Amino acid sequence: MTRKYNKLPDNKTIHELYCKYIKYCEKIDRTPTKNGLTLALDISRKTYCEWKKKSNTLKRIDQEIEEYWVERLTKNNVAGVIFYLKNAFGYRDRQETDITSGGKPIPLFDNTKK
Repeated sequence: MTRKYNKLPDNKTIHELYCKYIKYCEKIDRTPTKNGLTLALDISRKTYCEWKKKSNTLKRIDQEIEEYWVERLTKNNVAGVIFYLKNAFGYRDRQETDITSGGKPIPLFDNTKK
């Protein structure tokens, strides 16, 4: 399959394609995604990840798409938004575990006694 862009386009071209993609999303009432952007740029996900390492413009666009999804947390279908943020942007649940036995040091690991 021949792709339109075999090498990283200049920042202006990337930004113009991104703006067209955002307008398209607004027109059809769709939230932008990384996958949608790769389709708009006519590149693979692998190429997108490689280009993002070299392009501050793509890094910024990635942050903007993330922000669209973060904003959606205030609307319906929170579980779907959380799923997307975890998988597309590396968000993780955080758990805290008290390993001090109710706030008191565990004698086996108590280094205060000598």
